[in-house]
Amino acid sequence: GASALALTAWWSRESRRARRPAIVRPSGAAEDRDRQAHERATAARDALAAMLRERGVEPGVDPRPAYDGYLAACREREAAAGAAAGAEALRRELESARAAEQLAADAARATAGAEAGLRAALAAAEPDADAQAPIGDVVARLEAWQAARVDEAVQAERTIREYEELTGLLDGKSVAELAGLAARAEDRAAGLAAAVGPGAAALEGDEQAATDDVEQRREAAASMSGAMDVREADLVDVAAAEELAIAAHGRVSTVTEFASVIDETLALLEAAQRQVHRDLAPVLATAIREWLPTLSGGAYVEAGVNPADLSIEVKEAATGAWRQAKLLSEGTREQIYLLLRLAMAQHLVTTGESAPMLLDEVTAQADADRKRAVLDMLQALALERQLVLFTHDDAVLNWAESQLRGDNDRVIRLPASTDASAASSPVSVSIGSGA
Repeated sequence: GASALALTAWWSRESRRARRPAIVRPSGAAEDRDRQAHERATAARDALAAMLRERGVEPGVDPRPAYDGYLAACREREAAAGAAAGAEALRRELESARAAEQLAADAARATAGAEAGLRAALAAAEPDADAQAPIGDVVARLEAWQAARVDEAVQAERTIREYEELTGLLDGKSVAELAGLAARAEDRAAGLAAAVGPGAAALEGDEQAATDDVEQRREAAASMSGAMDVREADLVDVAAAEELAIAAHGRVSTVTEFASVIDETLALLEAAQRQVHRDLAPVLATAIREWLPTLSGGAYVEAGVNPADLSIEVKEAATGAWRQAKLLSEGTREQIYLLLRLAMAQHLVTTGESAPMLLDEVTAQADADRKRAVLDMLQALALERQLVLFTHDDAVLNWAESQLRGDNDRVIRLPASTDASAASSPVSVSIGSGA
């Protein structure tokens, strides 16, 4: 391509130089110039021939015709490639156009189907309606028909409620029977009014007010009498009252003295607790620090115990930051608290004996590597005390059967649980002296 064009330009330039009329010069200089021009033309022809051979074209004696053919073929291929690229773009445009036409056709079919459905609905609702009316009129007629049906439904519901209310008022009687009962009640009321006279209503009102006032006064008197009885029962004579006061002062003094003793006791207990925490915190930190890197897989390398509340913090190896143990993952927390339990068991024994440790599923939250580290640590600690480990984990059982040796270690398979949810029989692994 480009290299061929450059080489051809150079060849043409050297050829033109070779064909220029020679300027009359001394014979020696003219011969040197002709020889140099001939050498350059020969080098250009050979280079062009080599280039053509590299591209699979035989140059022949004169490489120019072969090169012209090769260049024409390159241009034809370039034109074909451009046409192919344009064809791909046209193909994509054609596919897009066909897809758009398909969507338009689907939309048209859906619209036609919906319009046919609306016209069929109008024909069913109003047989006399114009089936060829514009679709907007069809929709408006259907909406009006639907609104009318809603109004009819509301009116029907109101009529049903009125009917039910009227039925309840009639209570099984006819309207004529109810009219008769009303007439008889009016006649009786008129007779009673005539018998009482015109002043009966006023007298009846005054009598009722007087009766209510008397009843209220009677209730007030009864309430005051009861209160007086209660006060009289609670009253004591002066001598008895003085004795009660002396006894009350004595009890107050006793309670005050007892409260002072309690406050002093609490202060002593708090001081003792602080002292115990100060003494216990470094012991626990040292015990945890010994095994923490092994159990955490090197993630945590230091441990500290706060003397105020014995809370635990660990130092992260990667960042050097201190983390509260209660905020770590569940598996890491359980391993740290296991170390804390072992340290407490060792420190709290004051008789010189080694108390046994009972452990239940202490490896439940550990992965395979940390589980092996915990078990190896327990085996090392079992040189000083007896450890009994309960587990359902087959990996722990396999470790015990392969690692425990001697008369001081034992694996005991406990009876299987009757609970159908139990995955396997529990195992007791006793490690250390006294097994």
